[in-house]
Amino acid sequence: MKTGELRITIDAFTPWGMLTSEDGKYAAIFNEYQTGIYDVAIGEEIGRINGSPLASGWKRDYYPIFSSDKILIKVSNKAVEVWSIGEAERITSITSLDWLGYYDIFDISPDGKLLAGSKSSRGRENWVVDVVDLSTGKLLYSFLAGSASFGEHVLFEFTRDSQQLITSSTFGQVVLWDTPH
Repeated sequence: MKTGELRITIDAFTPWGMLTSEDGKYAAIFNEYQTGIYDVAIGEEIGRINGSPLASGWKRDYYPIFSSDKILIKVSNKAVEVWSIGEAERITSITSLDWLGYYDIFDISPDGKLLAGSKSSRGRENWVVDVVDLSTGKLLYSFLAGSASFGEHVLFEFTRDSQQLITSSTFGQVVLWDTPH
């Protein structure tokens, strides 16, 4: 049997999961309490962050939110931090959005500049999708995506150019929203 050749061994804590950046330069190895950021080319740890990556309950691959240069770390039910991968430095914190502490549904724009998020409709009359600027943590937009009485959830995704957000819900309405930034 032909096997691959061992290239690098990374000594890390016991992980729950691992993912690589889109450009393949960095790996995030994480468990419930911490995330280690590693340079894949040399196998060295760049930094360690308290908290685990933010994962989306409805994202197609159910992986943590991770762009080519940023990772989102859930530090509590009320706070998410945006970290630069290459330097393992915190860029900003996102706090006080009501969907952070509930069943989380997220998407990050392809350009890595915006985060969209919502929560289950339990206790709410309507579904709202919030869009946050990842460089400042500020809320930019809130879109009314549908009535909770018509469905269990709403799905959403940014377009490839990051200029629009598409929302859909179980009652059959699909809406395209502008997200200029």
